Amino acid sequence: MSPAELAQALRAMQEWPLVHAIGGNAYAFPLLDAAHILFQAFVVGSIAALDLRLLGYALMQRPVTELVRHILPWTWAAFAGAAVTGMVLFVLNVTTFVDNRSFLIKMLLMLLAGANMLAFHKGAYRTIGEWDLGSPPPQAARLAGALSLALWLGVVFFGRYLWYPWSNRVGF
Repeated sequence: MSPAELAQALRAMQEWPLVHAIGGNAYAFPLLDAAHILFQAFVVGSIAALDLRLLGYALMQRPVTELVRHILPWTWAAFAGAAVTGMVLFVLNVTTFVDNRSFLIKMLLMLLAGANMLAFHKGAYRTIGEWDLGSPPPQAARLAGALSLALWLGVVFFGRYLWYPWSNRVGF
């Protein structure tokens, strides 16, 4: 499928009955957007707590494994909520997002955040028994935390920025 065909298929989504039903309701879009923002805030906030622990700046009296066990299930639940509301918002606004650089950067940053998380769990986290209560954690864990924090802040920035009319004309 060529990029033009993909764009055409995505634009056709705006003709779905669900899109018309939501678009015709004065409260649906603001409620979806608010829910997406709340889910996203919980995702980024909970990840930030873990990242700050990995950086050695917060919650140093708590083992990383304990934080992971308590925080990540909630993070994944909030991520699922953000993904569902985000997909609906995407379908409602395909023509706004499909060619928008800010949207594409947001998606790329989320992909990179996922790759960073995978690298952390395949790397530094495998030796957590050696540093779970360490202050500060090893360099690989601190790097993963710093990168995660930066990537998720970028997701938030570009997620909010894409709603501005000039977001696709900026030279990044």
